[in-house]
Amino acid sequence: MNCRVWPTPPRGDKRFRRTAREYLSAGIRGLPLLFLSLFLLSLANNSGAKEETAYLSFRKSATGPSGTTVYTVKKGEWLLGIVQKVTGQTRNRLAIVRKYNPTLKDLNRIYPGQRIVLPLRTKRPPPPTAEKPKLHASPTATGAEILPGGDTLPLSAGKWSIIERVLGEIGATVSAKGKYHLPLRDMGQINIDCGKIPLVEFPDHGMVFIDFRNQLSDDLSGLLRQTWKSIQALQIDPRLPATEILARIIGASGSHEMRLRKEPLPIGTPRTLEIRLDWIIRPKAAFATRGGRNLALRIRRDDGPALPGPIRRQARAQGWEILDIKDDSLIEPSPEEVYAPRPTAHLSSQSHLEMAADLFQRMNLEIGRNTDLKIFEASREGFDLIIKAEATIARGENRLVLSNRRLPNQFLDILKKRHTEVITPEAQETKTSFLTRSCLALGIDHETGSFSLPLATKGDLSDTVVILSGMKIVPDAGRPFYLTEVDPGEGVSDYLYHTLGVLVITY
Repeated sequence: MNCRVWPTPPRGDKRFRRTAREYLSAGIRGLPLLFLSLFLLSLANNSGAKEETAYLSFRKSATGPSGTTVYTVKKGEWLLGIVQKVTGQTRNRLAIVRKYNPTLKDLNRIYPGQRIVLPLRTKRPPPPTAEKPKLHASPTATGAEILPGGDTLPLSAGKWSIIERVLGEIGATVSAKGKYHLPLRDMGQINIDCGKIPLVEFPDHGMVFIDFRNQLSDDLSGLLRQTWKSIQALQIDPRLPATEILARIIGASGSHEMRLRKEPLPIGTPRTLEIRLDWIIRPKAAFATRGGRNLALRIRRDDGPALPGPIRRQARAQGWEILDIKDDSLIEPSPEEVYAPRPTAHLSSQSHLEMAADLFQRMNLEIGRNTDLKIFEASREGFDLIIKAEATIARGENRLVLSNRRLPNQFLDILKKRHTEVITPEAQETKTSFLTRSCLALGIDHETGSFSLPLATKGDLSDTVVILSGMKIVPDAGRPFYLTEVDPGEGVSDYLYHTLGVLVITY
């Protein structure tokens, strides 16, 4: 990304010919006078290099009290250069100006023609001051302060890759090269090298500078916050894990929040997946309606396979992008095995009777359609009584009759003695209830409820489960299979069949 330049507000020569009293009476507003004075004095006491943020101009004039001289402001000169030329001092120059000019109200409003008292050059160096981390300023021709750092960022490439990837996924822009120019309103400007102090711009237009080497002083960071409410500078230890660095950066954002996740994340409504995650990143309320993506970070604890592609895609379809991280490195999904296309299995939805007949046909049971069902026979009762049955299913000596017409209890008792059960759908009966009664009539082993199928018996994948609500059927031959009213998705069903040998049928 190319860093933007914030232009300094234009100023005309006329404005700078006014006297200090005229400026004060005009009520000109910049940064609060008291704040600027304290800030400039703090810079002077802490580091000579920090003084390079402000540039003022003076002109040489007559002498003052003993051991001093008087300078008169001249257009094109700047304060710190004049102080150095006259006094020979390169440090604490703003403090020198303050000491010899106690009536000077505003160092930032010096104008051509104004007079200032400065001490004469001395060969004796000033007493040393306590060393503090400095900005190592290097003034340029435009009066700017450059904040340099080392040759590379002080953290591993894998860790930085995670930070860039995650921030990019939530719509933030990361600048790790080029310069970012910030004017300081009549005090020059700061040029921040994004190659050493990266810049993050969030979707809410907030900006965060990441100071891994503590190069930005507290004074300068405070000035940034006071001048631009949308800009922050964070001092972050590069030895922290990538997730903790991200938590601090995103915590300064107005668009997203990042927090630890202690419970498995449910996917789908109703849920079809539960995935163990470590961190989740979500848009804040004001940005949730803008189509912002939810992001989840999953810390790998073993060297097993990554989260399967079908599971990842199903989560993505529900608005969650999941990234795997191990040892401060991104783990990309391995190439997926290509399976032969397998359509999702569905039971017939024409009616409860057709649904049950379809199920038992898939179990290779004997199915009869529109058969004659004898209630009385002439050889036994002296007369015949035959009714039509929509479907009959035989399993061993047991027989199930599926009928839309309710038979008299006398007929039902007669058929039951012949190991024949008649099932008729009740009003408002659910599919699960009708299939359960049908399985009971034929003596088929089954369970009803909610079933959690882990993707593996151990390791990371054992914490990710597929949720199937409905019935588990145990046929006479072959593996158990599951009936569910909620389709888990073709990709998930295909994965369960080819990887775990689990057949899922929706109804």
